[in-house]
Amino acid sequence: MSRKTDKRKKEKGEGKMQVLTVEVVEGRDLIAMDDDGTSDPYVIVLVGKEKFRTKIIRDTLNPCWDIGSVPELFTFRSKHFDSSTEIVLKCMDWDRFSSDDRMGMITLPLSEISDGQEHDGWYPLKPQKSGDAVSGELHLRFKLVDNEKYQPIHHSMLWRTIKSSSHLGTIEELLKSKDANLLERGADGLSLIHMAVKIQSEIAYTVLIKLLEHPNSDVNLVDDIGNTCLHSFCADYCYPECEKAFKLFLKKGAQFNAINKHKETPLHRVIGQLSY
Repeated sequence: MSRKTDKRKKEKGEGKMQVLTVEVVEGRDLIAMDDDGTSDPYVIVLVGKEKFRTKIIRDTLNPCWDIGSVPELFTFRSKHFDSSTEIVLKCMDWDRFSSDDRMGMITLPLSEISDGQEHDGWYPLKPQKSGDAVSGELHLRFKLVDNEKYQPIHHSMLWRTIKSSSHLGTIEELLKSKDANLLERGADGLSLIHMAVKIQSEIAYTVLIKLLEHPNSDVNLVDDIGNTCLHSFCADYCYPECEKAFKLFLKKGAQFNAINKHKETPLHRVIGQLSY
């Protein structure tokens, strides 16, 4: 390959994409933080500036984070993870009326799992702050691999405007255009509706309704792990107004028995949310 061609590819953003997966499977012998001798544990997973959180498991010191025996799995992507990058997992005890309590943390340098193999084991929790009482360990799985050649996705104005969720008038105009592509997909296979249910802004509900009312929208598109738009709605929608949207999902033929790669139906995703 010539230097000129190689330079052109770099300018376009092509190259290897590293993918890190972190699975939080279960915990054992965790410290009791509540008066009844139990805890309500959940785990925050941080890599660089990205952060995810597991479900809360109520009233236990031996939590199992799964639905249908499928653990919580989080994916982090980077063109190149820095050698000093660390995976940080913070175990917390959920409290309804006060701030959540620290139950310990695990810090793992990425350099320890950069061999492309899956690392599966129990990792002891250590204090998040000096003086914290800690006990127990977490069962975790890690894997860092080089993905297929990375090709950046160039999204339409409609996609970018919905993602920014700041200009309702512009979104309405773009949806009226004959060129509006309601089947556009993004990273992880997310469709416009998948993305809209995750929006956290004042116009979130209106945007979702506009998409569902559009004659070319498809509520049965699935993302890379098999979640339909209804799966995402049941798991991620966080606003009280939902009746009209739910009826539109029905009208558009949403498949209530659709099963994702974790063997979950949309109802499973609702149950998962109720555990919060």
